[in-house]
Amino acid sequence: MDVPQGLPIGPKESFHIVTSRKMDFNLDSLVTRKCTLNTSVDRAWLVEQVRIVEKLPFNIEELISVVDFVSGILKEDWLTIYPGGMLSLRTADKSLHGLYLFEHLIPLGCGLRLLENKPGFAVLLRKLNYPTYDRLSSLLEVFAAARYAASRYEVELEPGTPEGKHSDFRVRFNDEWIYFECKRINVRENKSVKRNLKFIDQLMNIVVTRFKEKIPNDYRIDIRLDRKPTSVEIETLFGDLEKMIIDGHYELWVEKEFGKYALTPRRNKEPSTGYPSSVTQITVGTTPTPLSLTQAPIRIFFNPLGSKIEQKFRAMLKQSKKQIPSGSRGILVIQGLNEEKASKIMQQQIGHPEYNNIIAGVGIENGAIAVRRDDQTDADMDFIGKCVSHSLFYGYDIGNT
Repeated sequence: MDVPQGLPIGPKESFHIVTSRKMDFNLDSLVTRKCTLNTSVDRAWLVEQVRIVEKLPFNIEELISVVDFVSGILKEDWLTIYPGGMLSLRTADKSLHGLYLFEHLIPLGCGLRLLENKPGFAVLLRKLNYPTYDRLSSLLEVFAAARYAASRYEVELEPGTPEGKHSDFRVRFNDEWIYFECKRINVRENKSVKRNLKFIDQLMNIVVTRFKEKIPNDYRIDIRLDRKPTSVEIETLFGDLEKMIIDGHYELWVEKEFGKYALTPRRNKEPSTGYPSSVTQITVGTTPTPLSLTQAPIRIFFNPLGSKIEQKFRAMLKQSKKQIPSGSRGILVIQGLNEEKASKIMQQQIGHPEYNNIIAGVGIENGAIAVRRDDQTDADMDFIGKCVSHSLFYGYDIGNT
């Protein structure tokens, strides 16, 4: 993990963190069948699966302790693990969000253990277990608050404000309470986004039907779309994929006006950069199947959002600021926009006079970037960066959520 460094950018300062992992082996791939962690038999099975890995970067007893802990406090959808280590978290009556065991649930368990005796823990736990999209913002909150707790800062969860509202958490810094608000942008709320994502779901179904039995072992179909292709362009894409498979042309990207595609190694798990929205579904509207592996044989990344996601980011900054007490200082943590665009927006917005009690904004996507106001330099970048700057479990980080 890169160490945050203050970099002058006009009247403000910023740091940039690129997420990293300490081992190449993907532990999620060890989950070869559905298991439910609220049963002792399945918990024991999972531990034995992990135990076969040589030179684990963590103590197996620590894993056992974390799994036992979450099994007693989290709802069933958090604890039902599908092949490839995938969780299917309910965020609305008809909406599910995919997370992963070792990327998300285990670090969440580590964070909750650090926070379980903090004031406000019961409220945070209710937010995590309530089936709305906000539970993903609560996941972000746990990760950020737990990092400060791990660094021995005094932390309180869900503190009330004089205005009758609640911030997500607060941290005591130099005898002052600094308030934090954490939000994750829901890209599926917008109607145009929903139409585009429906198209991608349909395209994924066609690709699965046409190619799932033809994809070479250890490779995947990787499609990155900048816009919705025409029917003629889709047929060209399919024809090129057929030829790639037949001729064995691997890792040779074909670039078109609408995007690019290739056959890439399944072991490559790095997220696609520059695409604010990604779809990695194999089936649509159902719980994951064995095809929904971490090393999925088909991936489609799509950017249907245009300026909509930037508008949401700006609105989220305003909304988050309102949760910070007017007589106190705060830090805003927003996930869902790539770091370059997030940095530009925060530089424009956080410098306004109405944000004079905001120390900094932190934007998270594949990594993290923060922008600090020029009149808040007493809060050093090391303190600000604590919310994203180290991992809760051996190398996975919040930027992968």
